[in-house]
Amino acid sequence: MAVENYCPMDKHFAQHSSFNEKICLTALKAAKGIPTSQVLLVGCEAGKLAFDLSAYFEKVVACDPSTCGIYIAQQLKENGKFTLDSDVFSSCEIVKNSIETVLKVPEKAIPEKVQFKQLSWLPYEFRGIDLIICTILDRDQKGEAWLLRIKDLLNGIEAGTAIIASSWPALNMQAEFNPFRLISEEKFEFVSGTQYITVWQAA
Repeated sequence: MAVENYCPMDKHFAQHSSFNEKICLTALKAAKGIPTSQVLLVGCEAGKLAFDLSAYFEKVVACDPSTCGIYIAQQLKENGKFTLDSDVFSSCEIVKNSIETVLKVPEKAIPEKVQFKQLSWLPYEFRGIDLIICTILDRDQKGEAWLLRIKDLLNGIEAGTAIIASSWPALNMQAEFNPFRLISEEKFEFVSGTQYITVWQAA
């Protein structure tokens, strides 16, 4: 996902950029427009969405189970850019067909606001964050388990909010998120498939 998110040459770049922007605006609305709020991003991959969120929030804690994704994200945070090595990222068509592909931190991002963490067991690592964005459901065979972990993390937090960005409609998540209240659901049709952004709030 690194190239698709960062490289304008990639055919999916515009799709990912517009979807990221919509997630950011949804998160800002869920936080009632307060730019000092902090957000937890579960499934940050190579960090593009986390950097985008840093333009709106005071603190972004971004985590992912992918060691490679966190490494790229951290290098981008520290250096502002990252060069994809064709020997390492040989599965990427853009990398195959070019001498080098340089990924860069988005212009509006504020990297020092972002903290990247390798993800292990979510509920025991993070506390006190009342706005969570999850993008990991489509990457894991046990997506329902992630919903339960997020709900567990928000339990006891008044008006705690979860934003889920995935190919899952709200109907597919209702059982795991009971008794959370569905606030909104938006559907997006892309060439690669249908995506939804659903917003849930602790009952």
